[in-house]
Amino acid sequence: MERVFQQNSHFGRFQLKVTAVAVLISLLAAFHILAPIYVLYDPPQFRCRLPEDSGWHANDSLLAQSSEHNASILQFQPELDANDTNLRQHRCFIRVNDSLQACSDWVFDTEEFDSTLVTELGLVCDNSHWATVISTCSFAGILVGIVLSGLLADWLGRRVTLIVTMWLLTGAQLAGLFAVSVAYTAAVRFFVGLGALSSSTVVYVMILELVGSRARHHVTAAFGYGWSVGTAIVALVAYLTRSWRNYAIASLVPTVALLLLVHLPCMAPETPRWLLSRGRKRAAGRIVRQMLLDNGRTGEQASAAVKELLGGSGAEEDDGKTAASDGRHSMRRSLGLLARSPRLLLRYGIIGIDWFLVAAIYYGISMGAKNLPGSIFVTSCLIGIVDLPSYLIMHLAADRLGRKTTFIGAIGGSGLALVGLAIANHLAKDLTWLVIALSLLGKMLNSTAFAIIYIWTGELYATNMRSSGLSTSSMCARFGTLFAPLLGNIRDFIPGEFGPLVSYAVFAGSSFLAAAISFAVPETRGVAIPDSVEDLINTNRLEAVEAEEAGAAGADLLAKEEKT
Repeated sequence: MERVFQQNSHFGRFQLKVTAVAVLISLLAAFHILAPIYVLYDPPQFRCRLPEDSGWHANDSLLAQSSEHNASILQFQPELDANDTNLRQHRCFIRVNDSLQACSDWVFDTEEFDSTLVTELGLVCDNSHWATVISTCSFAGILVGIVLSGLLADWLGRRVTLIVTMWLLTGAQLAGLFAVSVAYTAAVRFFVGLGALSSSTVVYVMILELVGSRARHHVTAAFGYGWSVGTAIVALVAYLTRSWRNYAIASLVPTVALLLLVHLPCMAPETPRWLLSRGRKRAAGRIVRQMLLDNGRTGEQASAAVKELLGGSGAEEDDGKTAASDGRHSMRRSLGLLARSPRLLLRYGIIGIDWFLVAAIYYGISMGAKNLPGSIFVTSCLIGIVDLPSYLIMHLAADRLGRKTTFIGAIGGSGLALVGLAIANHLAKDLTWLVIALSLLGKMLNSTAFAIIYIWTGELYATNMRSSGLSTSSMCARFGTLFAPLLGNIRDFIPGEFGPLVSYAVFAGSSFLAAAISFAVPETRGVAIPDSVEDLINTNRLEAVEAEEAGAAGADLLAKEEKT
């Protein structure tokens, strides 16, 4: 395939249509993955709803509506002491017959949101931990979805898996319009997470395999721009809707539209690389021919390119059971070779750790936006917008400095910014501008690292393992995101000023660790994408000795398979 791109074009109208769909799916993923920031927003002020015998139970509000209402509030609500040490008692208990009783109904501050899942399900006081559980379920769904989608994409193909995950996401979004109970909401968020990022990962693999080497970092940057714009639009949509259900409806509409769009073969085709890895030559030839025609080649030029790609034969090996069997044997051979190559195992292990650390920092900072001074809409929008310059940095640096240098520089710089943030938050927290600026700088550089690791990982894996490899790496990231709600809501577990200091210290240390271990991973700038693990072993990415050892191991494995 790389020769086809080199002799024709690395990017054209055919790739532009698919990239547009991928960018929209990336934008949509931000709506679903970052939704817990808004739909699980915890209002800063609330108190117990006045009892029925007060006369204000049905029409109660946080602020007094009249002098009579204020007198009733003072009668039933415990007073705060001088240092606010009994804040929980003030919010979670009500005075009845000169004794304090825990309440089960509250009135909330509606300055930011009219309603959230926290206010509708009463996730405050003794139930406050359930908001973190629901948020964690969303990331757990992402974790499971990444694993399943990666396996399905390498088994059934990129297109089929994309359609399946989009259907799953749409169904979960419809179910999410109702908040029956905490358990129901947690289950819905799990399946939303399962469909959201898995569809995003699959479509990224699709565009990565449909473009030439010179266009990889361009489509990766475009994919990242979609996510960045999405994070900013999410804040705007949350600001305009002011209700978790209205937010859910607003995100459901584009989900349905994209579901219909991915059913069109011209907008989401199967990749020729995957078809060739499964022995489906004729299907691959048809798509390559259509790609070349869309990109301005004549029918004669397209036919010649397809003939050269298929080795002079237009015959198809088998589009049925034989091709599937060959695909499984190819995967088995690749796994066998991979298992016998310590250098490759170490390389992919380091990449997995990098994904874990970068994702934990990225989503931890995003989830902790509500802890920053100022409006949640403004701070969340700023934290999202800083992804735009981060992808611009990646776009400019990926080909000039290389993938490895860009990643190490970005994640290391993020660590330094987060160290400064920890110090400023502890010693100069009154300097609001400094705290916000350091937070945005740390997020921007971390986002640059997150952007470059996508393309770096995709170029390190062979075609017949790329989707599984990216999904495995993304699975490592999802393990990292499981800690994001904990670190983002650290004040719920470590009260006082020490909580944020702990989270920023963890973020900074993780950044420095990721930078240090990444020196052991090779550069991939300008290197052709390998089609098989055998190609990986036979290129200059491994030393000659390593290639001989892995080749011998592969020969033994093939001999055993032939005997069986």
